[in-house]
Amino acid sequence: MNRQILLAIIAIIASCSAHAAVTPARDTVIVDHPRKVVVISTDSLLKVKVMGSAKDSTYLYESSLQNVDSNFVSTSTISSDWGFSIGGIGRKSNTEYYSQVESHFLLGFNAPMGAPANMPLKAFESWELWWIIADASTAPWHNGHRFSAGIGVDWRNYRMLDRNQFVKADDGTVSVAPLPEGCDPKFSRIKVFSLTIPLRYHYYYKEWGFSLGPVLNFNTYASIKTRYRLNGEKQKEVYKDIHPSPFTIDFMGTVTTPVIDFYVKYAPCHVLNPSYGPKFHSLSFGIYL
Repeated sequence: MNRQILLAIIAIIASCSAHAAVTPARDTVIVDHPRKVVVISTDSLLKVKVMGSAKDSTYLYESSLQNVDSNFVSTSTISSDWGFSIGGIGRKSNTEYYSQVESHFLLGFNAPMGAPANMPLKAFESWELWWIIADASTAPWHNGHRFSAGIGVDWRNYRMLDRNQFVKADDGTVSVAPLPEGCDPKFSRIKVFSLTIPLRYHYYYKEWGFSLGPVLNFNTYASIKTRYRLNGEKQKEVYKDIHPSPFTIDFMGTVTTPVIDFYVKYAPCHVLNPSYGPKFHSLSFGIYL
């Protein structure tokens, strides 16, 4: 079988692939509206690769005909996979997946901004732990460009390490007050729990990339905890159900590198409801797994 005949066969396959449903019938595979068709032809190899179909964007068909020691060897495979991965593990580096779902963990610090002078929050003592449980993405154009929408849960705390503490009054308002005289302070912190919806645009080139977009936060719970030692005894004060801002929007960016990924998130909205507590917002940054 010469090369011209092989190319003619390929032309017929490519032509047929543009018209009917994904239907294996004996030795024939017909694909309706493939996203991409790749044909590789050499003196000893003929290979066809069909990616995507009208009903399944992750459909993949591969068939090859190879001349091995004057004998023709034929192989073919059909697969369909959303490409689920956790923390990027399992993601194909060549970004062939048209659609995929990932899970990510983000660990970082909160740098409080705009806080009152008597509220010296410490950036590298204030932690954020964020789990994006499911982040579904799609590439509507071509490799490299993607859009994603996710859902996750976020824990943030804002800590003071000096001689002040957060306190909650009977009317629900939060203020900053001095710790008892002669005590040994440990910390006083505000913790906020949120349900999050990140919406992002991504661009990848080989092993590098970035993403940008807003994060919608439904802040469902917040509390205060203070620890110190007085007269040699450990003391703990806890205030539950303080009033965070119920809904906030952050602006997030990530940077993907061959070694590690980073994120930064700016929160222009107040962390606490301004009617109930001190006004401050934050800048978060850390690693993205």
